[in-house]
Amino acid sequence: MRWQAQRGLDFALAEGYANRLPASFTRWPIVASLQANRLHPGAEGQLRDFLVAKGVTVILVDRRRPGPWPALLARMRLAPIDVAGVLLYRLRRA
Repeated sequence: MRWQAQRGLDFALAEGYANRLPASFTRWPIVASLQANRLHPGAEGQLRDFLVAKGVTVILVDRRRPGPWPALLARMRLAPIDVAGVLLYRLRRA
């Protein structure tokens, strides 16, 4: 949220947090993968379920530290747009 405010970006976040993730996020198994920046078994299905449930329409991945996400998103047939060193993935609404 701080990064968003500093850059003057105006877009909705699925949910924000300042210190600790809310329970509405931590109950999702994919959150452990996101926090560790590595995939756990079943990550693709878990991510898909999470994105749909949270109504996510855009994913941002820092090109400098992409982790396993570009490969996983490619398996999900998502292609990024490179915007100033950030990989931007647009999702279709369910």
